[in-house]
Amino acid sequence: MVYQPLIHADQILSRVNPYAASPAVDELLRHCFDSDILPSRSLYPRRFARTDVFAGLYTSERIWYDQVDFQPDGPDRHERYFHHLFWDSDPATPVICVIGSVGSGKSTLVDYYLRCYCPDDPRRRNDFERKLVIHFDARDVQDNTDFYHLFFLHIQSSVRLQCAQSQPVFDIDAAIKRRPTQPNNVREWAWAAFEELSQLANKKLDSVPFQYIAVVIDNLDQTPAPVQIRAITEVEQWLRNPLIRLWRVFLPLWPSTFSYLRNHRFNMLRGVHVVHLGPIDTDALFANHERAIEEQINLSSSSTVRLSFDYLSEISKFGEKRLLDRISGLSHGSLRLMLSLWGGFLRSEAAFSIWRQRRVSAESSRSFEYELLDALIVGAYEVLNQRTHRVANLFTMGHAHDRPRDLLVGPHALFLMAQGFHRHRTLTDALVRLGYSEDNIQDAIDAFGSFNILHQVPVQNRLIDYEIHDSVIQDYVGTEHHNFPRNGLIWEPAYVDNIAMVTPVDSTTLIGMKKTRGDRTEDFTARVETTLAFLRFLRGCEDSFRDPSQLMADINREDFRETLEKRRIPCLWRGMTLGYRSRLLGLQQSGYLKMVDSRWWTRILDDPLFATVDIADRVLMPL
Repeated sequence: MVYQPLIHADQILSRVNPYAASPAVDELLRHCFDSDILPSRSLYPRRFARTDVFAGLYTSERIWYDQVDFQPDGPDRHERYFHHLFWDSDPATPVICVIGSVGSGKSTLVDYYLRCYCPDDPRRRNDFERKLVIHFDARDVQDNTDFYHLFFLHIQSSVRLQCAQSQPVFDIDAAIKRRPTQPNNVREWAWAAFEELSQLANKKLDSVPFQYIAVVIDNLDQTPAPVQIRAITEVEQWLRNPLIRLWRVFLPLWPSTFSYLRNHRFNMLRGVHVVHLGPIDTDALFANHERAIEEQINLSSSSTVRLSFDYLSEISKFGEKRLLDRISGLSHGSLRLMLSLWGGFLRSEAAFSIWRQRRVSAESSRSFEYELLDALIVGAYEVLNQRTHRVANLFTMGHAHDRPRDLLVGPHALFLMAQGFHRHRTLTDALVRLGYSEDNIQDAIDAFGSFNILHQVPVQNRLIDYEIHDSVIQDYVGTEHHNFPRNGLIWEPAYVDNIAMVTPVDSTTLIGMKKTRGDRTEDFTARVETTLAFLRFLRGCEDSFRDPSQLMADINREDFRETLEKRRIPCLWRGMTLGYRSRLLGLQQSGYLKMVDSRWWTRILDDPLFATVDIADRVLMPL
């Protein structure tokens, strides 16, 4: 049987509140939360002014992690340190590795320095005009064949363009044709071009177009290990060539990638200069974006934009107190993801509904915890849409939707990772003993990378480790305890209500489900009944999972029993149902939903699902 969701991913509709739907406010929110904050390289290939950054969104304020005591202190300390390193005439090495966590702004800082901060120094303005910068984004490189074509073709096109635009114009192809031996391919062309440009730079004449050659290889972490090795090898070969003079090479890297390349059998990146980047303070980041929004609204002549200010300002203050820690946990330092989630919240109809209700009842002490979390989860859509909003439905991480294990592989893999299974082989072995196929496991792991739950780190002997983002796992499947003040999303009623509609279920369950919205009180009863149908289905899936007779023939039954007993995987339907019942009891006692008939409350709270939840085991045990 193939399971089907109530709402298919390609049928999820956009739901944007009236203010965010206006073109002017939509453009403002896109600039602030969805796009790169620096001007496009296609429009500003060599330089831009600080005033070209939309609403001054670039911030220099970040925690100083580096062990170098670079003085004086100040908000632009990192940029000044880059400036010092870049123009050092006698560096120990031209390679600068910029080390920082996922999404910490490494690439943005390097780009800002090279295109804005550096050319803005009046003492170096003439030197900047004689600087050739090759910026290669490796994000889309999947293997060494891709690297060969994309990397060297990019170098060729970038060198040709900048030489054609230089003063004086320099014909690089003519210079290469005068060489005694001609390049046979684009890689040899790149080497020849570097040699010709380096020879000119060594002459130090005013007529020379470029005195300094800088190379940036960005997003190398997001390529497979063989590509990383190939790229670093190429750079190191350039540096060993006495005819090539690269002024600086910037390599933004995750700490795990840097450590791997340093400890690799090829002994790479030894002696390079390392700059450690600290995170940007979350409060400062959000305050800067709120300032930018306020300034742009004040500058606007649009009445709709001006009316939106109260909404954006008030819902931001109210939501940040209750959601910012959750967003920080899910983002694990990724500024891009953090801003994307917040932008989705501001656009949501659910957030707009909260704002209107609070305006009507300004003195109300109601916390809107469910509604706020629902607004964060759905963003600018009618229901959780993991394809674009970057909040994961943990029950759709597998590669298929026709067996209970296809739905459970995501949560179970996270539970094991939380127990310390960080290596590919050990995690896979444990999940295989629990009856999961290797294809299903790999699909789940690949999906986790899309939601910032982990990133893969290659190690010796072609093994793979995972850099686990513990805060993200905790915010998905963790439970409240003295060191962590909130439950993971999977136990929250707002999350359960949403995944009930987008998780594939069997046809019998589907009959009793209806499409609903969390911000419409008239949908409340149908929403609850839909979620209870899903929880019954989930209970059946977990019962099937722990039944050894349901295992594939090649799975050892005794290994399954032993592993399940040892791993103590939480019973999902039990934990989710307890949280859901608690919310329903609170709503019933509050009297808030006056339109709900008392007989409905009695029927729902007497549901057999609630009667059995109190005696259910906390963890899954084999039948």
